[in-house]
Amino acid sequence: MRIEKVYRLFFPHVEKEKGRFIDFSSEYGTYLVVPFNAFYTTNKHAEESYSDGLRRELKNIGIPLVAIRPGSFKTETENSTSSIFKAITDKSTHYKVVLK
Repeated sequence: MRIEKVYRLFFPHVEKEKGRFIDFSSEYGTYLVVPFNAFYTTNKHAEESYSDGLRRELKNIGIPLVAIRPGSFKTETENSTSSIFKAITDKSTHYKVVLK
């Protein structure tokens, strides 16, 4: 489901109960685009922009929006990504020196 549909679905309930919206993004949403990770950082920039715009719109009607930007976590997904990145680095003919 698209994020704006989620907001529309929950908006009446949040307004009635005087609640708030909470967005989860990433610390990368506040960074400049990171080389070799642009697909992720550009997505997080888009999330940050959407959250910021929506936060400003909702503020005018008294509904807060809070953005939470956790840092990295050591998870199996992170380990898997590191393994894939290393394999790509080992096979690279153009960026081996830069990536190591």
